[in-house]
Amino acid sequence: PWLSWVASWDAPGRPADGLPPESLWYNLFPYLMDHGTQPERVQSVIALLNRFPATPRLLWVRSVALRRLGQHREAIQAAMQAYLSDAQREFLISAASAHRALGEAEDAVALWRKAIKLNPEDLSPYLDIGDTLLEVNQLDAAEDAYLQVLEKEQDHPWAAPSVLFIRWIRSQAEEDFLQLSRWVQAHPDSKRARQLLHLDSEPAPHSPRSSSVGAEPWQDYLPVPTDAPINAFRSVLQQHSNLNGGKLRLTSSGAEAPSIYLAWALLCRQQG
Repeated sequence: PWLSWVASWDAPGRPADGLPPESLWYNLFPYLMDHGTQPERVQSVIALLNRFPATPRLLWVRSVALRRLGQHREAIQAAMQAYLSDAQREFLISAASAHRALGEAEDAVALWRKAIKLNPEDLSPYLDIGDTLLEVNQLDAAEDAYLQVLEKEQDHPWAAPSVLFIRWIRSQAEEDFLQLSRWVQAHPDSKRARQLLHLDSEPAPHSPRSSSVGAEPWQDYLPVPTDAPINAFRSVLQQHSNLNGGKLRLTSSGAEAPSIYLAWALLCRQQG
């Protein structure tokens, strides 16, 4: 609330005029992270920034605020103005994210690669490159970006399932799908893996299916079975996850659709 209050004081000599410009950004940035979905709060940040000189850090904060408002072209301009004054990787990353939002994958990837040169140990630009290239179905290049992450951090929770997903999309082979499914079982808290397999309520935001054809269930992909017999069998498997070669018997009281038996078989294969 204090940001809206301060931003409305336009007369010179008010308390905001005595604040050092560079002392603002480390308060404004987390404020944007917390309230960036509320346009009136973001507008308050921009109004406050208008009161101060356009230093590199404040230009960066402006870029982040503009992206929150969907003004991506203006966000790129602010971020690159900051970068020309002070070559910091976060300025490049902000501009790259705005290019990505505009669908300009080539420009976004070029800026992320520049950011990597400034700090090769930071994994986030590699992941952003992989996600962006996956969105435009450049599977080989996307896989290469994720593999660079795995070279630095084995079994990375975002990169590892992304690689398995790409290999399945490329081959459409059952074994590649089962490898991805088993990875999900071994990492049940992996949001990325669940998105890629459409196990949550919405399709994966960076899946080629969701970006290229809209991910309409039954039309563009097969949703996860949720029939009562499947849910019952899934629950039984979860309760007996350590069978180690043992057997389970599930008896149906009536005739089931052929797809049910196929889904049961798939669950068994996933279980191993």
